[in-house]
Amino acid sequence: MNGSIQALRAVFILMIFLSHFPFGESVDMSFMGDCGVSMFMMLSGYTMMLAYGGRASAAGGIEWIPFMRRRVARIYPVHLLCFTVCSIWGGGLLAAVAGLLLLQSWVPDAGVFFSYNAPSWFLSSLLLCYALFPALSRVAVSRPKEFGFLLLGIVAVYLPVAALLPERLDLFGLYVWPPARLIDFMIGMWLYVAGPRLGGTWWRGGAVALFAAACVLWFYSPEWLRLAMLWYVPSAAVIAAFAGNGATGAWAPAALVWLGNSSYGFYMIHYFCIGVWRRAAERFGMDAGSFVGLLLTLSAAVILGYMIEKWSRAFRPSGNNA
Repeated sequence: MNGSIQALRAVFILMIFLSHFPFGESVDMSFMGDCGVSMFMMLSGYTMMLAYGGRASAAGGIEWIPFMRRRVARIYPVHLLCFTVCSIWGGGLLAAVAGLLLLQSWVPDAGVFFSYNAPSWFLSSLLLCYALFPALSRVAVSRPKEFGFLLLGIVAVYLPVAALLPERLDLFGLYVWPPARLIDFMIGMWLYVAGPRLGGTWWRGGAVALFAAACVLWFYSPEWLRLAMLWYVPSAAVIAAFAGNGATGAWAPAALVWLGNSSYGFYMIHYFCIGVWRRAAERFGMDAGSFVGLLLTLSAAVILGYMIEKWSRAFRPSGNNA
């Protein structure tokens, strides 16, 4: 896998980690979670096209059943392991069944989609993207212009729906619900087919500046905007500038590439590590948001994530494991 892509994965996953760490009310890192999820989903669409784009253009396209079998074999063993570990927190029968079947993101109840191992809701949404990918990738490769118009049409419908959605449904309908996250995934796919056409127009400094502006704007934006749509353009710009087909020069810091290689394991176990630390800090009267706590929790997530990623390779089918 491209080193720049793995480095970006590490950056996005660290942002999500920081958004979950209990810094306290005086430090609001929620914007990192909103952004990190959008970028991670977008990067998933982009890497799927890198891995399968050539196959999508071949006669017959991508066979759905073998493709889905490979994707489930890639994600489910780690999910099951982390779900089992996090079952010590409890969560109820409905949440357990939905979580085990990776259907929790279809249930409009935070007590379900954020239950047990809370970050696993992302997998539930990602499964829809995988299920539609063989068909979408064929359109993207064979008719890229039509694919772009399809994406624009979906966003055009999404915008007024997001603005008019009752506030109590914002978190579910705009952040967790699988069809909403499909937009990020499709933007990543579009970056693949548009990459050669973008050429050198994505300047890294400009992409970073755009991203920084979005981070500031997040604090002044309504909930319906900052949960996802605010990040569409900045996330796409960063991915295109640092890892896209038209990007010039490699950006692949060794430490970030290493972490990116175990980013899935890190993502799936980090919330458990934070939960253990919060309970320990509460029991022993320590400051849960201290730097020491941050360092300990991050170190545990990095080490366990690496071990989980290494363990999970035994369950993966040989060949393409993007």
